[in-house]
Amino acid sequence: MPGFDGTGEMFGPLTTALSTQYPTTVIRYRDERTFDDYVDTVSAALPDQGGATLVAESFSGPVALAVMARHPTKIQRAVLCATFVESPFRSLTKLARFVPPAAFGLKIGQRAMLQRFCLDDGCDPALMDQALAVVRSMPAVTVAARINVLAALQVRTLCPNIRTSILILRATGDRLVSPSRYNQLIEALPGATVKAVEGPHLLLQSRPKECARLIEEFTGMAATMRG
Repeated sequence: MPGFDGTGEMFGPLTTALSTQYPTTVIRYRDERTFDDYVDTVSAALPDQGGATLVAESFSGPVALAVMARHPTKIQRAVLCATFVESPFRSLTKLARFVPPAAFGLKIGQRAMLQRFCLDDGCDPALMDQALAVVRSMPAVTVAARINVLAALQVRTLCPNIRTSILILRATGDRLVSPSRYNQLIEALPGATVKAVEGPHLLLQSRPKECARLIEEFTGMAATMRG
């Protein structure tokens, strides 16, 4: 389940690092406008027989929580990476509804913003180029709609009823999701396993091998392969 870009184009490093023994499906968002639209999109992609493992990063974390609450028997495990139960920029996202959608299509400063909030100095320059291309491919109206979804985010009340086994991957160098937002997520899901990984907000892309190892250990893939 992709981050704010919604394209799924950034999952190449992770899917390459994961074992081919287990098939993966990349969710891609398209014309969704409301939070429920995103939940419907993911719900439609779930296998009928159940037993799915969700891997959701950033923007998709709250969507995954809502999907778990809606389909408790279809999801066996979930991995929530660099995510939150409340918008990381709550005040700014509330103000964004008053900004004309066209303003979100401006390309000035996008590289600097990605470097500041999503990546770090240790990342491959090719990853920056890909992230910039993906961000610039997003229609302004889509950016505006997703910011409005973040502004209205209310998923914390769903968490006490979620019984799915959950792994939280916490990016120690995350400059977008603050420690307080991570703490809110962890407090809302007291039964979750938490693993800290040294890296920036785009953790699955910048540290794919370490994240893949932790995901496989959590889901039991590594144990199965050794057995």
